[in-house]
Amino acid sequence: MPNNPVVTLKSIGFDDFLAINMPPRGMLLDPILPERGLAMLYAPRGIGKTLLGISIGLSVASGSRLVRWRAPRQRHVLYVDGEMPLVSLQERLRAIFVGLGVAVPNDGFRVLAADSTEHGLSIGSEEGRRAIDLILGGVDLVIFDNLLTLCTNGSESASDAWVPMQNWLLKLRRQGIAVLLIHHAGTNGRQRRTSRREDALDTVIALRRPDDYSPEQGARFEVHFENCEIGLMQMLRFRSKRSLKRFRWTKPMPFDGAIATCVHRF
Repeated sequence: MPNNPVVTLKSIGFDDFLAINMPPRGMLLDPILPERGLAMLYAPRGIGKTLLGISIGLSVASGSRLVRWRAPRQRHVLYVDGEMPLVSLQERLRAIFVGLGVAVPNDGFRVLAADSTEHGLSIGSEEGRRAIDLILGGVDLVIFDNLLTLCTNGSESASDAWVPMQNWLLKLRRQGIAVLLIHHAGTNGRQRRTSRREDALDTVIALRRPDDYSPEQGARFEVHFENCEIGLMQMLRFRSKRSLKRFRWTKPMPFDGAIATCVHRF
């Protein structure tokens, strides 16, 4: 076996480390998505995770508001889709864009769709991750929608299969790139497959139906922050006005005194 070169490491003294002048961590979407953040958004099928994920991406790319959240300035976003037919993805993007009513720079929001490639996309393989690496230059936020279609290696519960992915996500963070993973919930309401996926994440967002939900209300859901540096919970309602071919976010409705708790991770 070839001898791999030994990497030279250098530790930093306690006082020297505390004396480093580090700029404060900025926000891509204040207060839920920081720069270099690793986040997951998950929900059962049909609740609205893709709609929210695309809306977050367009807001970050345009430097605009999304309900109670605000993107301080325009950033570069890469949206990677592994599931939808191209025509459906185009219709969805156009409808959300029109509903938001914001100006999105052409290069500010770029799209990579599995259906536009010959062999599809996979971030579950080393080859697939290397291919993604080649197009991440200048990207501030990459959104992967969704893990079940883009990361297909390993069994439903194999935690070891996630280790290469986790190492790659941490590498992207070191490169200054934030990641939003969109994922499905299982029958128990938790994110599918191994819980090890949450170990390195800054934020885990779950979408859930409110107790009084009825289908005629459209995509109405609660946003629960399960693992984050903020303690808040909001209820958002999402409506589709099909005659105008657009989706529009309505004003968030507060809970009746309910507060979500968020455990700080140290």
